[in-house]
Amino acid sequence: MKVRDLLRTPYSHFDINDTLETIVEAFHDRHIASAPVVDEGKYVGMVSDKSIARRFLPSKFLGIWSMDVVAPITLLRRINAKELMDKGGMVVTPDESIIDLLPRIMDRKLDCIPVVESKKSRILVGVIRGADIIRLFLQYFAAYNVKGIVKSAVPDRLEMETLVGRMLAIVDEEGFVPVFSLAVRLGITRETAEKLGLELEKHGLVKVHYRLFVGPELVKVDKTG
Repeated sequence: MKVRDLLRTPYSHFDINDTLETIVEAFHDRHIASAPVVDEGKYVGMVSDKSIARRFLPSKFLGIWSMDVVAPITLLRRINAKELMDKGGMVVTPDESIIDLLPRIMDRKLDCIPVVESKKSRILVGVIRGADIIRLFLQYFAAYNVKGIVKSAVPDRLEMETLVGRMLAIVDEEGFVPVFSLAVRLGITRETAEKLGLELEKHGLVKVHYRLFVGPELVKVDKTG
């Protein structure tokens, strides 16, 4: 599997001149904690909740602001992404192998990895997030676990992985799907479809909602960012 297979586009990113207010609002609204920063389309750094926190820790700032008084609003308004970001960092290209990148991603505990057109141009074309990689592997763990729960549903793990993948693809495309509809489309029983859904929910891949007169339905987990 290549990076392009997990590429998020559209994706969250900031210009070097974006303000602290813009960044904080985007983090809140999109439920993210980090995003790349660009200068005329080229990746230059990463802004995160951690990099923002570090910006306010140095003594030069604390010397003019203590927590028991209102922060100087004029100073806050002047701070932009260029000042808040961590420069450089790991970048990847669309044709790199996810498997080859895993050791570096895990070692650095990266939440957001910038994807650039090439290492030379550094033109940002998207991002992949740690959650995307985790989701990929959890899909297979869920398939493995469900095989033990639903003993007669599917004969082998490979077919179970395919079934889980098809189920996730349907939910991702449609947003929410009643379990009885999934069962018919996948050629399995309602009980099996519900148990699959509950196992996927344990891994954070879908949500299971129970509605009066309709029964359980699988709901897509938002992956914005």
